[in-house]
Amino acid sequence: MSEKVNRTPHPIFNAHACDEQVLIRPLLNARPFDVYRASNLIERFVSSAITESSNPITVTDFDDLDSMYIITMIGRWAAATKQYSLVEKRCANMFVLLLFEYINTNPAVKIGIVRSMFGESAHMSGDVTIPIADAHAGIPDIPDTTIKSKRVHIPIQSFDKLMLESFYQSYEFMLKFFKKTIDEPTKVQFISALSGLTKQIKHIADSKGPWHVYETHVNPLHKFAVDLLLDDVLQSGTFSFSIEHVRLKLQAYIPRAKWDKRFQTHLLDLHPDSLLAVYRAALTSGKIPELRAVNNDSILLERTVKLHLNTIGDLQQLRTFPCIEKVFSIKKLSHPIRVVMFSMLLWFYSIEGCHEILKNTLHVDNYDHDTSDKQLRSLLDKDGMPRYFHGTKGFGKFCVGYDNCDRCWLNSLKFPEEYYERKRSVRRKNGY
Repeated sequence: MSEKVNRTPHPIFNAHACDEQVLIRPLLNARPFDVYRASNLIERFVSSAITESSNPITVTDFDDLDSMYIITMIGRWAAATKQYSLVEKRCANMFVLLLFEYINTNPAVKIGIVRSMFGESAHMSGDVTIPIADAHAGIPDIPDTTIKSKRVHIPIQSFDKLMLESFYQSYEFMLKFFKKTIDEPTKVQFISALSGLTKQIKHIADSKGPWHVYETHVNPLHKFAVDLLLDDVLQSGTFSFSIEHVRLKLQAYIPRAKWDKRFQTHLLDLHPDSLLAVYRAALTSGKIPELRAVNNDSILLERTVKLHLNTIGDLQQLRTFPCIEKVFSIKKLSHPIRVVMFSMLLWFYSIEGCHEILKNTLHVDNYDHDTSDKQLRSLLDKDGMPRYFHGTKGFGKFCVGYDNCDRCWLNSLKFPEEYYERKRSVRRKNGY
């Protein structure tokens, strides 16, 4: 890949610091863009991100930085549309690896990035150095920074870490810009052109397991072993399963994919003591709250009563969860947190009810009726049903961990039947 180096870095390196006119330029330069012709390269980018390929993608596979900008952005967007959270994360990692590969083979570009961050007087000879007169207030916060001969010296390792964070930020911003800029007919065309990519990801999830596609905090084998026992337990309470009962459940289980067939076979092949050891390990992990005890010959599970949200007052029940209590204490809710929270609450409350929650229950300082109304309605499909199953992704910074809170607020809710029907429908559509 050949690229003419300018004083201003390509927006692929610092999209979060660029205005929309700069961000749109690579898309305009690529017109007319044929996503069908590019689909093989997009698939290869995502495949290289999520599997160990014998022929991984490199910067030489792209015509130029404009091409890399578009291909990597579409690949990440395609994963996001299906809520393949782990695929998204690994696409970001692959994107950053590609950028480091590019700048390491194009030193002039790296110098351009340095000067865009620290000014034209910045140099790079081992360390990154900046005249003290040009050093802005943030530079002393970089680890191991020193001052020699009237210049600030930033160790190259510290600068690389700074670039790493900047590249991840850039990629996040590129995705947001893409979602905002590309019209719906074009997105539909992209989805059609990338049907092969969707099939490829489905195949990976079916053969290797969904945890290769979705992020999870639980050991998949442990979760399978516990879910197996709770599968037909509908009422709340505490239940004891003998090891013989576990084996009968395993024998009766009908696999739905290659990965759970492997788990079934593996567990059936274990000696009873070794099978119990799997449940002991799951208990020790502390990540499956339903698992309460593992004795010498039995397993004790608890099916917890689900919380019902029938009135706005019932929302107070959620304050027993540390993450939700934190949300209640914040008067300025960020947009990502609102999206995650209200994607769930719209399964229980009307648009008007959600306005009431924002204004009079959460007492949000930056509440604006028109803006909030537009945002809330964007979370509904044309049929008026909530469109998302967001999970806990947006609550990561509020989570106190299973050591301090053994129940997730989402898993504790009793959703209406429509929620489970739609979730099953979406999973069937995605091949799970």
